[in-house]
Amino acid sequence: MTSKRRRLLILPAGWEQVPLIRAAKARWHLVVAADHDPAAEGRAFADAFEAVSPRDLCCLLSLARRLRVDAVAT
Repeated sequence: MTSKRRRLLILPAGWEQVPLIRAAKARWHLVVAADHDPAAEGRAFADAFEAVSPRDLCCLLSLARRLRVDAVAT
């Protein structure tokens, strides 16, 4: 088994995703959260945050490639 932390992109980053963000971090995943709201509640729990609309697919794809995410969850 590899020790590399998997990168998970979670969107949006509202209060509904906070349990998912916390669970992913508890499993040693590196969590990047994205939301159109820069004050989204999940921002405080994620390792990184990007102010990107979950509806902006081109921007999200660019973000995922740039950060080399392994998986996306909503």
